[in-house]
Amino acid sequence: MNTRQEELLSEIKKYALMLLISVKDYLKESFNIYIGKYGVLGAVSAFLVIAKIIVFYLLMGTSSHFISVCLITLIFIYLLFKSTDNKWIPAVIFSILSVLMFCDVTYSSFFNRYLSVGMLGAAEVVGDIGESIKEVLRPVNFFMLVDAVLIIVMLVLKKKSDSGSNCKDSGRCETDINTENPVDTEFNQDEEDDIFSVFDSLAAEEQTEIETSEGEKTAEDEASEPKNSENDEVHEDEHDTVGTEYWESTGSGKFVITENTASQNEEACTDTENETEISASEEAGAEAEAEESFDVETGEEKSDVDDESEGAESEDGLVAEDTKIGKLDVAECFAKAAEMLKPFLKDAGRILKTAYKKAVAVTNPKAIAAFILIAVFTTTNIFNSSYITSLTNQEFFSFHIKDIFTGAFADGTSENLAAWTKSYEQEKDGPLFGAAKDKNLIIIQVESLQDFVIGREYNGQEITPNLNALIENNATYFDNFYQQVGSGNTSDAEFAVNNSLYGTLVSYTYKLFNENYFRGLPVQLSEIGYDTAVFHAHEDRSFWSRESMYPSEGFNRYYGGLKGRGGDYEMTEWMGWGLTDSEFFPQTVEYMKELSEPFYSFVISISNHHPYEMLNKYKFINLAREDRNTIVGKYLQSAAYTDYALGVFFDELKEAGLYDNSLFVIYGDHTGLSHSDEIDTSMEKILGKPYDYEEMLKIPLIIYSPDESIDLKGTIMTAGGETDIMPTVAYLMGIEELDTIYTGHNLYTIEEGFVAEQTYMTKGSFFTNDIAYEMSRDGVFENGRAWNIHTGAPVDISSCYEGYLRSVDIVNTSEYVLRSDAIRRIFKDGESIGNVDSVKISRIYPDEIVYAGYPDEELIGTNSVAALNYSAYAGKRSVRLDVYWNEKSQPYTINNKTGEVEMEYDDIIEWMENHAGVDLYMNMEKSADFMLQFCGELSPATLDRIILEVPNAEEYTGRYEAVLDLNSAGLSYENALEFIKSNKVWAAVMSKEDSEGRFSKLLGGDVTIYINDEDAGIITKVN
Repeated sequence: MNTRQEELLSEIKKYALMLLISVKDYLKESFNIYIGKYGVLGAVSAFLVIAKIIVFYLLMGTSSHFISVCLITLIFIYLLFKSTDNKWIPAVIFSILSVLMFCDVTYSSFFNRYLSVGMLGAAEVVGDIGESIKEVLRPVNFFMLVDAVLIIVMLVLKKKSDSGSNCKDSGRCETDINTENPVDTEFNQDEEDDIFSVFDSLAAEEQTEIETSEGEKTAEDEASEPKNSENDEVHEDEHDTVGTEYWESTGSGKFVITENTASQNEEACTDTENETEISASEEAGAEAEAEESFDVETGEEKSDVDDESEGAESEDGLVAEDTKIGKLDVAECFAKAAEMLKPFLKDAGRILKTAYKKAVAVTNPKAIAAFILIAVFTTTNIFNSSYITSLTNQEFFSFHIKDIFTGAFADGTSENLAAWTKSYEQEKDGPLFGAAKDKNLIIIQVESLQDFVIGREYNGQEITPNLNALIENNATYFDNFYQQVGSGNTSDAEFAVNNSLYGTLVSYTYKLFNENYFRGLPVQLSEIGYDTAVFHAHEDRSFWSRESMYPSEGFNRYYGGLKGRGGDYEMTEWMGWGLTDSEFFPQTVEYMKELSEPFYSFVISISNHHPYEMLNKYKFINLAREDRNTIVGKYLQSAAYTDYALGVFFDELKEAGLYDNSLFVIYGDHTGLSHSDEIDTSMEKILGKPYDYEEMLKIPLIIYSPDESIDLKGTIMTAGGETDIMPTVAYLMGIEELDTIYTGHNLYTIEEGFVAEQTYMTKGSFFTNDIAYEMSRDGVFENGRAWNIHTGAPVDISSCYEGYLRSVDIVNTSEYVLRSDAIRRIFKDGESIGNVDSVKISRIYPDEIVYAGYPDEELIGTNSVAALNYSAYAGKRSVRLDVYWNEKSQPYTINNKTGEVEMEYDDIIEWMENHAGVDLYMNMEKSADFMLQFCGELSPATLDRIILEVPNAEEYTGRYEAVLDLNSAGLSYENALEFIKSNKVWAAVMSKEDSEGRFSKLLGGDVTIYINDEDAGIITKVN
């Protein structure tokens, strides 16, 4: 290090030290002032605020940048209280925010995320799930409220203390108040309330002088003025009768309400030709005249017209309209009314002006500006920083500010149909296609049933003997199967199973979208002759808006609710949330007898619901002492009862003759035991390993047939989720085509499963056959974690990036389908897929695209700045570049000749910004669409100049002007033609050989075709 560098470093250290000393002195001085003003109680309050923030983020599971997140929140709170000298305002706001924090940590106990403003729509069901909320409420949650309460107490005590001090100093207490000037008293009480304590005596005198100079009159001035009804000032002695309320200026600069006379209101509309000024001495006479002009018996005002017009009547006996108006000049009437309003408007203006001055006087513009600046900086993330992203998604203020603005201003059109792959047609070819054709279909959604109880013994006791027997008989057991719910939980599980789409996270799907059009399993089966019905025994038929949603989903009938409340079920035995399952199932069988066969019955159980309170006679498991009165122990009892009730159901179906000819699909709707210290400890003991998400979110799926000619016996380990049930069942029922939008797959024929998650695990998380990836709560991919679900061993994060993008696409597709009512528009209204999708195709097709470096053969393939420059200088306006992704999810290029990195992402962006006339044709190995998102965040202007080449049909989403590479897509001519017709293929590229061979028939058609001549380094438009 040279001398100059040492000197520079020394200067930096010196100024840094000076800054730290200044900050320390400022904090020390502020603390001393604060303690001097608020005392020990203030110190305790400050300590509790800091402690509350730390506890809050621990409860919210904040993992990344914990200290930074805490500091940002404390800065927001500091600026909030610093923004005004009237501490009651921030104290009230802080109390409201504390309640929101309480709600956040409670909601996070369920769903492991912040409470979004969109969930306000679900507030109506809070009362119905009160018992479940009580169970997840921890005493520590109430710590979110303690500091707010103490701050309010502190301000109340300070107010009393200040009032006592002022009384002693002035020698004037409430009993000594001068009642001759109540306005002054009110002003002094305001001062005692410390609302305007920032006004010192000098400022008060200056304010009085300003107001006096602006025309405000003292009481003495008003008394000395002649009283005239046409004066702008209306005097107190003129308003001794009941009338319109009126603000009057007083000598103290304050305003009090007086009363205007009824006579003056009438005078505003008297005949202006005979109008005279009424002096103060004539006021009584004017009032008498006003009374004479009013008919008490009729309640009408007497007309001021002459005798001739007085008797004139129309044919129906009414006074003619022209005689009623007489000589009244309407314009002058309004002018007089406006004249009388002048004093009111003038005094109202003074009130607003005074209030504004006082509000400004007690606010701290610098603190408010700093609050807004930090909020904008953390929520907009203009530098696309992963650190800021992490803060925004974890920090309390930033998250909720962004959430509110997103909810208020987002147009909801950013999603698309990216994950609609139409895979069913390729996946239905298998030995079991149509194996259950014409069988009754009975799908049983079991409340909160997790997979770990299946086949497990507890202290030598079988927990689910009936389900175990089915699996051992003729059933397929899917042991790598997961929940896929949204904010609606149980109702979203129903939705996912019947429609192969995810429920929304915004609120609950059944309420927001019950007027949408769907073509899920109920409709698909109805169209091949099935009678469809749904059964549920919640006491309220309309709970979760089921009564509205089921017809939209295509169910013919809905049996639900309790008799006496407009429902169908007799309340013969109550337990937990309603009718016991062992009573619900027999009544359901009676209703099933009314259905025409074949039928589809969707049956929803209820007893195995949090908090798992059981009647003593149904406690079949002998629990160990340490598990009694624990949530896990209660769950084991409840799960055992649920299995018993299912046995009752099967027996009833056999007796009714509906068992043998039915296909049964049994699954759990969602997790029953979410993470907590108590649950994790108990579950680790039961499982013999840590209780992680692959166990928490895993639910059983059992497909069983009593007809052994349908060979279903076996275990499938392919990863699957609830959205996969519809195509899987459709396959067994022999449905030829799923003419709807779906995101699931047939689990009998696919080899590699994929399950996107959005609840409990953050959106972007997923499971495969072997791997679990948990997206970080802070929204930064690199901060997530991945592990092998069989061994628990960590997995390299970089290998999960493509799965993360796929997971996001699947959830976004479902959200877009719901918001746009895409199924109605495509399958009912007949709109094209291109019109329904959110992307607009607008770019002009270039006649040729050249490899970067063309026409210099030495530069072609280097993917360098020099190669781009050479092609641009040669006049080429569409240049091809090979782009890859690094481990940080950032694009870069490689020199194909040397293998070295040539350009980082900022080099690519910078080059495009410096060459506005050139479009870049990017050959992306994968995740091409993400490239546009990435570039759009860094430099939105570049988006119009990027064309993507994607390698296969799975990568092609049609969202942007992408070119499908038919050479690497692995499609036959027939498949390629079908894919091009079904999707928004903007253009396709092929080799010269393929253009003359297998894809030659595509030339001359409607799709734009490019021929890729790699040797020459040029891609030419031929069609």
